[in-house]
Amino acid sequence: MQSELEKKTIDKIVKEKIEKSLAEEKTFRSDKVKRWCDGISRDCLRDFGKFQKPYKFIVTCIINQRCGNALFQDVSTFMDPVKDLVTIVHWKNDFLHCIVTVYALIV
Repeated sequence: MQSELEKKTIDKIVKEKIEKSLAEEKTFRSDKVKRWCDGISRDCLRDFGKFQKPYKFIVTCIINQRCGNALFQDVSTFMDPVKDLVTIVHWKNDFLHCIVTVYALIV
């Protein structure tokens, strides 16, 4: 899979979409979290579709307030390690912590 779809390319797209949605946010707003998550996921999927590769993509997004609490995520998969890919991107600023997980599965 690495020859067809680079992990670093996916990570770069995800980071760009997170930055676009969250970089200017100066407070945690629970009423905006769904919109932020939807926007990040939708924008990532839109860009992944431009690859024109035979993959199905799944994107999950978690956003929480940074207030001294911890946020952990673990992913376990049973997939083809050569053809399929899972990548996790962490992003944070002084107010928010965001974790986006992308699964790219060969069709």
